[in-house]
Amino acid sequence: MNETEKIVNICTKIASRSGKAFSIQKGGSSTTITAEEAFAANGILPAIAKRASQLCQMAIAKDFAVTYTENKQSPVNRQVAFNPSNISPIRIMIMVDVILETIRFNPGEVVSLDEFLYEHIEIS
Repeated sequence: MNETEKIVNICTKIASRSGKAFSIQKGGSSTTITAEEAFAANGILPAIAKRASQLCQMAIAKDFAVTYTENKQSPVNRQVAFNPSNISPIRIMIMVDVILETIRFNPGEVVSLDEFLYEHIEIS
């Protein structure tokens, strides 16, 4: 299992254990998506990685070791690949924190992930 698959797996498990459903804005209406769809490398995960990367840079001034490519099928038009890094445990911890904070601030049964649609993610 490569680094990206490991992170996708961890994020999906954390989100699934919350017992919440997830939704995203598509074509003007809210659509329910599974945790697997939401936290796939071509789902919302690129935007979560971007936000977590900014937190990592601010907190410990370390690069997040991530690559973004264009993917028109992704809700954020990007796909993420995580490069092997000596900060992998910190990277996972910060990403899980972003996910848990998002879940916590959506008190209903459905967690809206729309805020991640507005992250600016440059192709690397």
